[in-house]
Amino acid sequence: MKHVLLFTLLLGAVTLQAQDSENSKKTIPKGTWNIGGDFSVGFSNQESTNQISIRNSDRSSFSVLPRVGYVFSDNWMLGLKTGYSFSKSDLELIDNGAFTGESEGTGESITVAPYVRRYFGLGNNLLINLQGELEYSASWSETISDTSERSTGQADQFAISIRPGITYFVSKNLAFESSFGVLQYGTYESEQSDGVDTKNSGFNLSLDSSNLFFGLSYYF
Repeated sequence: MKHVLLFTLLLGAVTLQAQDSENSKKTIPKGTWNIGGDFSVGFSNQESTNQISIRNSDRSSFSVLPRVGYVFSDNWMLGLKTGYSFSKSDLELIDNGAFTGESEGTGESITVAPYVRRYFGLGNNLLINLQGELEYSASWSETISDTSERSTGQADQFAISIRPGITYFVSKNLAFESSFGVLQYGTYESEQSDGVDTKNSGFNLSLDSSNLFFGLSYYF
């Protein structure tokens, strides 16, 4: 429900801005540079129970995604996005009221994604955009448990994506930006220390919160 409300508010802002500034549309001129980025931190706790066992899990994560772009023609930007993320999870198992074991898992990933973005002015300060990306991500994971051997994993992912977004200038140079949803084709390959390998590919259309990003950009 909250995602529907957020999308409605964004759409309402676009509509009002377009109505108020029908004859004046923002343009990002050729020669403009852009620097910006997104940052996120997450924490979660989950407990699942049945008649004989309890599973307690805690997870924390953070990610940072800096980017830089250059406007090579009015309202057309070519840029590069990079990223790093880290996550940690702890799991505790209790069976029949007795502690039976715990495990700790960590994961890291890096991302490199050149992109092309096309802006469409709607008013004095508001633009929508479509961004095409060619993305590569590499990730590593490790799990240590007192009931089994240490395990590790490595994965590579390639993706071609299209992301819609909104850019709103709060001053001459500073803009608030948001992207929501993604249409993507990707391939994924992983190798685990236990000998299990995974390969898959396919299209994905997602509008959930994992593909909802907010950030600030500086244009100069």
